[in-house]
Amino acid sequence: MRSKLNGLYNNFIRLGRYNSCLFSFIIILAFTGCAALESSGQGGKKYSREEANASKLSVFLNLANKDAPSMVITILSIDVMVDSQWLSLNGQPIVIETKKIGNGQMLLLRRPLTPGNYQRFRVLIKQADLLDEAKTIPLKLPLENIELQLEEPMHLGNGDSQSVFIGFDASASISGHKSFQPRFSVGVSPKNILLKDLAFVACPNINTLYFIRTDNNWVYGSIAVSGRPTYLSANIAENRLYVLATDEAMLKVIEISSGRLIDRIQIPMSMEPTFMTVTPNGEWAYFIDSRSDFLTRMHLPSGNLSARVRISDRPQHLLYMQDQGKLAVSVALSQSVLLLDAVTLATIETIPVATSPNGLIAKDGKLYIAGSSTNMVTIYDLAERRILKQINVGFSPRRFGMSDSRIFVTNYLSDSISMLLPGINSVKREIQVGGRPLELAFSKDRRWLYVGDEEPGGLTVIDVTSEKKVDYVFLDTTPAGLVFIQPDN
Repeated sequence: MRSKLNGLYNNFIRLGRYNSCLFSFIIILAFTGCAALESSGQGGKKYSREEANASKLSVFLNLANKDAPSMVITILSIDVMVDSQWLSLNGQPIVIETKKIGNGQMLLLRRPLTPGNYQRFRVLIKQADLLDEAKTIPLKLPLENIELQLEEPMHLGNGDSQSVFIGFDASASISGHKSFQPRFSVGVSPKNILLKDLAFVACPNINTLYFIRTDNNWVYGSIAVSGRPTYLSANIAENRLYVLATDEAMLKVIEISSGRLIDRIQIPMSMEPTFMTVTPNGEWAYFIDSRSDFLTRMHLPSGNLSARVRISDRPQHLLYMQDQGKLAVSVALSQSVLLLDAVTLATIETIPVATSPNGLIAKDGKLYIAGSSTNMVTIYDLAERRILKQINVGFSPRRFGMSDSRIFVTNYLSDSISMLLPGINSVKREIQVGGRPLELAFSKDRRWLYVGDEEPGGLTVIDVTSEKKVDYVFLDTTPAGLVFIQPDN
């Protein structure tokens, strides 16, 4: 209902796990072959529960260089060898326009696949054209059938989510402006994940986490997490990624460097936890349960429940304020924000805001509250215990993000984010991002702001220095929680 209202550089392409040989082509006349929970989560392709739980493969195209010649290539089928027979992975032709692949990477397809080992792939090309100024030059296609084979078989387990990357060197594929001799390579996700220049995004509709290289905003691999993964928290010191699996009422712990699931922690007395935050030291986690209206504090090393309190009237969002020793909880129906003791969960203060409070963030002793029904951000002084100001932003502000000197809020129904200046308590500017922006996260190292867009389903990348949209990571599914792997985690 709300939705109605509402490429890795060259050396990555040639990684050791890549086999840099020609991709398989058969030339014939006609070739054959993550939502945040409060939203509808209808971005990108629609997936049934069976598809979400199935083993699945994502296939990405990585351009070897961004200054590739302008080409239009029509691929009729991308196939994989299954039991000595070719299986087409795509249901309809794929058109690749090299100049429209903004960051050099393109999601070609994603589909359920039977568990097993896969090693051989091929592509069936229908047409390739070179665009030279105002002319379209049809290219002669090769006659030979060339297959591409992974260096090692890719194992797709039951319920697994794997990614395959096709590297394409467009410049080396054109001979004399007339002939197309495609130069491809293929590879899979790395076995070892670097603990830097990395972001994770949860995609609940497909039970998948994608991890992204933040130096070039390319998807680097994928990890299957059952139970509808929604919110994330990272602890680099402990090499841990915490994933809230809402449908299983479980916290799943992943070793970041290997991508392995190493622990499952059942959230005590919980039915449908819809939001999570973890303390910076990774010792305590807090959960909001939307069905029971309970707030739970859990000790992560032991998995024991420490405290639990019922918060009536639909708690929405939760913020842990370490310097205050408090939690802030926005409560929709009572139109208030509760300040709780972070240990006992006892209520210390109730802040009436009358703005259908949603997202929360704190900076310099001020609490910022997103009012989704009044299109305002309320600024509350925690020391003086009073509202300082209310600022008009876009339609239906939902979530906050923060850089060193700016605060950002997503305007879900304005397809934009508003940039606030904390010292002045005013809006500096509004940046159009498209889609339905919700969750967001900031990379201090790269100074990127990632904004999760529910429609069409991907991540808008904002350069905080220039205050401009510079990239888009298309995932074709609703993104939910985001986290950067950086020192302050």
